Amino acid sequence: MAALLYVGVLAVWARSTPQRILGPGAALVLLGLQRVLDALWAVSGPRLYSGWTYAEFEWWYSANNGLVILGVVVGWSLARRRTAFALIGIIPALALSAAGGWIEQAIHYPKSYITASLLDGVVFIGFCVLGILSVWACDGIGLAIRRGRTQSRPRTAYPQPGY
Repeated sequence: MAALLYVGVLAVWARSTPQRILGPGAALVLLGLQRVLDALWAVSGPRLYSGWTYAEFEWWYSANNGLVILGVVVGWSLARRRTAFALIGIIPALALSAAGGWIEQAIHYPKSYITASLLDGVVFIGFCVLGILSVWACDGIGLAIRRGRTQSRPRTAYPQPGY
């Protein structure tokens, strides 16, 4: 339900009509893929994955957590960015999503459910924000490049009257 709410917020806050389709669509695909993988695990996990080692389970959960972070970052970035240069920021965001998924899985949470949930939420939101900021920084570089191109055009010395 939270993923659908997030996709709805992206559709409302997107900058343009193509971004209203592209950003929420990408988020819906990535977050939906994560939910499908999660459902696959819930339905046939014990039978299908009975021969897995602990490291393979750890990899599965890390990839699943990273996919959620990537869905949030890619959806927001496609809906809110202004330059194509921002897409370069997806590369560090992908690395941050992988690191966030691994760290979220590797943390040894305290026994208290509330403390563990809060800690997990802080890690998740922190990596989502870091990924969005990496795309935002590349978008800022793209805007600076665009501004530099428009300011470097030579102006005519004397404007012609009537034009």
